Amino acid sequence: MPNDEVDATGESAVAILGAGGFIGRAVVAALEARGLRTVRRGSVDPAVRHGRLDPEVARATTVVVVSGRSNPALAENDATTVSQEIAESRELFHLLGEARRALPGRQRILLASSGGAVYDTREQPPYVEQSPTARSGAYAALKLDVEESFLAGASPTSERTVLRLSNVYGPGQRLGTGQGVVGHWLQALLTGQTVRLFGDPATVRDYVYVEDVGSAFLAAHRSTTPLPPVLNVGSGRPTTLQELLDRVLSAAGRPEHPVALTGDRPFDRRHTWLDVTAARRLLGWAPATTLEAGLARTWQAVATASLR
Repeated sequence: MPNDEVDATGESAVAILGAGGFIGRAVVAALEARGLRTVRRGSVDPAVRHGRLDPEVARATTVVVVSGRSNPALAENDATTVSQEIAESRELFHLLGEARRALPGRQRILLASSGGAVYDTREQPPYVEQSPTARSGAYAALKLDVEESFLAGASPTSERTVLRLSNVYGPGQRLGTGQGVVGHWLQALLTGQTVRLFGDPATVRDYVYVEDVGSAFLAAHRSTTPLPPVLNVGSGRPTTLQELLDRVLSAAGRPEHPVALTGDRPFDRRHTWLDVTAARRLLGWAPATTLEAGLARTWQAVATASLR
């Protein structure tokens, strides 16, 4: 099984591509807390250079791909970056497959994707892995194109599973716009600006704490049985934007902070949350952090960092 194999040095290793990012850091922390050896690659030290795959990445027992250039707003406005991400992803997936054919054993590859973006919201949530998907915007199309390219390379030596993540939040999240509503609101609270709620306050989404995401990747790495092509990773519960806002303001101790309601943005999605039954059954994984506790920890980390 993948987690029983060793690399050329005699040690089990997990390669994390995008290790310096928000989710990547949580994956590294979860793995290293269990004493696992990690091979960390990112923008400064990429896994692919001049068309060649890093040998340590090729030998790794598991490869976790949490790298990505785009977010929903960027995808809608920057087609060049989207095209570059797709091209780089295809090159990486091809090189991983080619390298593994020349090495003994089987490599497990786990790809982070967006469960909050790819499902067809014309269907009623919660969404299971077999729910219909839709290229309903540039970001959804990007994620589905990358998933398709990734899964097309699955083989007896290259086991591939997409982990479709819901809306991830937590300490280390980039503040301001671009990486989730929680970061946007926390930035406004720190700077004394009005908090802006885009769209209908009754809009329902699924928010999962970043440490729980890290533990999901750990569980997927450690699984001793083959994994399905897709697994959902989320909180498994619906949360309205109004409930989320109330909890953010409460965590910050600012329930009376000014709030402005604004219209939907073109890329905003309504009423989406994930069914995580399969991850519970196959990985023995479940989200461990309540929204209230996760937001409190996130605000504490943000407020502490602002004083440095």
